[in-house]
Amino acid sequence: VSTQSTGCKPVVRPGFGREGRSIDLFANFYRMKFNPRITVYHYDIEIEPKCPKFLKRKLIHKFAQDNKGTLFKNGLPVYDGNKNVYSSVKLNVGNEAAPVEVQLPEQIDSKAKKFTIKIKYAATIDMSCLEQVLKGTGYGDIPQETMVVTDIVIRHFPSMRYTVAGRSMYQRPEGD
Repeated sequence: VSTQSTGCKPVVRPGFGREGRSIDLFANFYRMKFNPRITVYHYDIEIEPKCPKFLKRKLIHKFAQDNKGTLFKNGLPVYDGNKNVYSSVKLNVGNEAAPVEVQLPEQIDSKAKKFTIKIKYAATIDMSCLEQVLKGTGYGDIPQETMVVTDIVIRHFPSMRYTVAGRSMYQRPEGD
């Protein structure tokens, strides 16, 4: 969704920090460093047989670890927990779903020991507009897909460690 279609435009920051008066502010944020010239590749995935979300995350993690040195060229993709995988490496898959078998050794008692992940190319996302906005030089459209990718990157690794419920994450109780 572009800002033109929603009618929303970001507020222009006058003087970019040279006007107004200083105030002390406490905020819930942290610094994020990234390569602004990066291109992110979006892939749609489908996992068969159907399984719960926590198991999907384990499967995608296993798939990424098994293919880290080959398919992902020593990078790791991020996963949104549903059907989207994002990678900074362009995978050698086309618009048709490419099936890959994944087996989780710790799932010995489950009905399905082997799973098939079908992965296909969905889109290419240019992340350079994010740097322009953060520097105060980018005005106009902020692509929604850029913000979605940023959110998924930030949430991916914590979601592997904590229990996810909606947009919240919870630490497992001690002793589990």
